[in-house]
Amino acid sequence: MGDSVMRDFGAAAPYLRKSDRERLEAQTRAFDMKKECFVTDPDEEYVKASIISRDGDKVTAETAKGTVKMLLITNNPYDYGFISQGETTVASINDADELMATDVRRD
Repeated sequence: MGDSVMRDFGAAAPYLRKSDRERLEAQTRAFDMKKECFVTDPDEEYVKASIISRDGDKVTAETAKGTVKMLLITNNPYDYGFISQGETTVASINDADELMATDVRRD
């Protein structure tokens, strides 16, 4: 659906779909994951932020609303050797892999 078809929607068109030019710019713009990230926001779900500094697992990022300090946490359950079953759920792996990772006996 091009810009000519979206004109039929009148004033609501910009809220339904971005123009062809805006979509092309968004697709060709490079995303540098070492300098940019998305952070949670209480008003909106996620907002774009620029990384200011990084100190080990701690990251400081600047959003349009201000500075945000974050702690990076991995989704890999093998990094957490002392978590017992039932206390953690990792969305990125299936139940069988999670059960194998959390039921390993640690002596």
